[in-house]
Amino acid sequence: MKILSIGFKNPFHKSGYTNTIEINNLENINVFIGKNNSGKTNVLRSIYNLWHQDIDKSKVFRYLKVKLDYKDTNLILGKFYDKILKIYQSRNNPMPETDHRKNRLKSNLENGKFVNTFNPLFNLKIKMDNPFSKTFSMILDFKCDVTNQKILFNYEFENIDDLDADLNPTMEEILKRISLDQDLASLLIDNILLLKNIILIPSFRTLDISEKKYQDGEIREIKTSIATILDHSFDCIPINIPRNEPFKIPNLALMLSMFKEDQLIGDKKKIMNPAFFEFFNFSLRKVFPEINLSIDFKLTELTTKGGYQEYGRYRGDWTKLGHGTQQLISLLFLLILPRDCVYIIDEPENGLHPGLQLKLLKFIKEIVLKDSTYSKQFFFATHSTSFIDFRGNCSHFVCEKTKNSFSVKLLEKDNLNILREVLGFNPGTLLQANGIIWVEGISDIPYIEILFRCFDIS
Repeated sequence: MKILSIGFKNPFHKSGYTNTIEINNLENINVFIGKNNSGKTNVLRSIYNLWHQDIDKSKVFRYLKVKLDYKDTNLILGKFYDKILKIYQSRNNPMPETDHRKNRLKSNLENGKFVNTFNPLFNLKIKMDNPFSKTFSMILDFKCDVTNQKILFNYEFENIDDLDADLNPTMEEILKRISLDQDLASLLIDNILLLKNIILIPSFRTLDISEKKYQDGEIREIKTSIATILDHSFDCIPINIPRNEPFKIPNLALMLSMFKEDQLIGDKKKIMNPAFFEFFNFSLRKVFPEINLSIDFKLTELTTKGGYQEYGRYRGDWTKLGHGTQQLISLLFLLILPRDCVYIIDEPENGLHPGLQLKLLKFIKEIVLKDSTYSKQFFFATHSTSFIDFRGNCSHFVCEKTKNSFSVKLLEKDNLNILREVLGFNPGTLLQANGIIWVEGISDIPYIEILFRCFDIS
C-alpha cells in the first residue's frame, strides 16, 4: 500500500493555529525540510499518530488517500468481511450500549439492508487469488466533513477489467453501498489504518554500540525490540509497536549475538538463513565498495562474524568499524527485512555524517525500492543537504512556522530558491559546500601551490 495524500488538524492547534495541513503528491521517499522549530518533527508525529487512532474518535483526521494493490485489497476486504460476519453472527447477543457503531450495524444487518453487499465481498476475496488480479489496484479517498461529522468516501480503479468481468454486483456497486453508510465507511478505513506497519525512529541516537556493558533493563528492552522486528508474520501483517513510544533499533551485532538456537523457528528461521545474508552482504558491498564489507550469521554457531578491508588489509571483525557506520548497518538491516512498511525517520544526520547519509539514500534507491515484492515508503525530517539532492520517486516539502501560521508546502523540482533561503545556501555559507578545500595555518602556501600544479595553474 502506498500513501498518496494525507491531511490532519494543524499540530499546533492548541496554540491557535486553525488551518488544516494537507500533504499531497507523496512518493516513495518524502523529505520534510525546515529551520529549527519549523514544525517538521510535528508533521512526522502527526502522520504516525494518525495511523494509530480510531477514526470514529479522532479529532485530528481530515483526509487520506491510499493506493492498494491486489494483495492489500485482498487482505483489507477480507478482514472487513470477517468483521461484518462476526457482527452478524452475534446479532442476537447483547452488546454494550457504548458500542454505537456495532449496534447500528447489527440493526441494519437484522433488517437485511446490507446482505447483498457482504456475500459478494467473499466472492471478491476468492477472485483475488486469480493470477490476472495481480495487475489490479484500487485508490481509496476518505475526507472528513467536519461540519456534518461525516466521512466522505470515493474510489477509483486501475486494471479492473480482468478482475471484475463476472462479479455481480460489480466492485463499484459494492463500494458504493459501503460509502453510503457512515458506519461501514468508518469500519473500512479502520481496517486500512491497521494494515500498514508504521515505524517511528526518532533519532539515530537510539542505537547503541555492540561493546557496551548493558544493564538488565536495557537487555530486556533490546529483546523486546528484537521480538518486535522478527516475531511476527512478514506477509502484510502489522507489527505490534507501542503506539506512544518511538522504536529503538538495537545494534545489529548485539541483536544477532542474543539469539538462542531454540528461538530460530518460524519467521525468524525464514529470515536468518544463508540466502538472506548473502543478499544483505551483496547490498552492503554496493554502498560500501571501498571496504568490501561482509557480515555472516552462522546458524550452527549462532554468532555474528565477518570483516572488512582497510587500507588494503583485511580486518576480521566488522564491529570494530566506526559507531556511525555500525548504526547505518543496523538500520539497513531493518530496511531490507521482507515486509511492507512505512519508515518515519527524524533527523538522520544526528548520527550519520554526510557520507553515510548518501550511502543510506543509495541503499534505499538502488536496493530497497527496486524490490517490487514489498511496498515501502519513507518520511524524513531533516536539515541535511544530502537529502535535498535526492532524485527519483521523491517529494520535498518545506515546513514553515511563523507567529500566526504553520504551513507545509510541496517544493517544485525546478525551484530551489526556497531551500537556499531555509537552509542558508548563500555566499555566507559557501565554505561549507562539498567542493571547497580550505587549508588553514602555516601550510597554506605549499598546499595551495600543489593544488594549482594539479590543474596546471602557474
